[in-house]
Amino acid sequence: MSNMDSGISLDDFDENKEYFVEQIISRRIRMGQVEYFVKWQDFPDEDNTWELSKNLDCLALITEFESQRATKNNKRQAELKINEIYVAKAKKLKIEPSVIIDNAFEYGHKAEKILCASNNRGKISFLIKFRDLDQPEQVESEVAYNHIPLLVIQFYEEHLKILNAFATNSSLPS
Repeated sequence: MSNMDSGISLDDFDENKEYFVEQIISRRIRMGQVEYFVKWQDFPDEDNTWELSKNLDCLALITEFESQRATKNNKRQAELKINEIYVAKAKKLKIEPSVIIDNAFEYGHKAEKILCASNNRGKISFLIKFRDLDQPEQVESEVAYNHIPLLVIQFYEEHLKILNAFATNSSLPS
């Protein structure tokens, strides 16, 4: 019987009944505590919830999820190390390293959010949080424009709103 046929939803929650985790979908840290996004057995995806790790009794699923996550992060660290080698070679050959440097997008990583922008000698770059990577990465603006144009626009719009609000609310000295 499928989840839809079972008619079970969180509205039918009974605190005396035992519920089982089907899958760990994601992980986050909130207020210093690890939480997992959980798919519950016999419940539709709409009823997935964030749960504190200490409240979950599914060590095997958590271990498997963390192992896969570590593998992705280790793979990305290896990719970055290769980039460092290429940059060093580019400098020795006196060619532009950006021709050689690759980025998280090229390895299939999905951007979650642009955290901030910086301007280094006239070159704009973004610090981007990727969904499956622990550490955000610095990405040149041209690369971001090509891969995540909507996130770039959204980032600029948010920051323009903040600047406009600041400009209209602050009193400038005469």
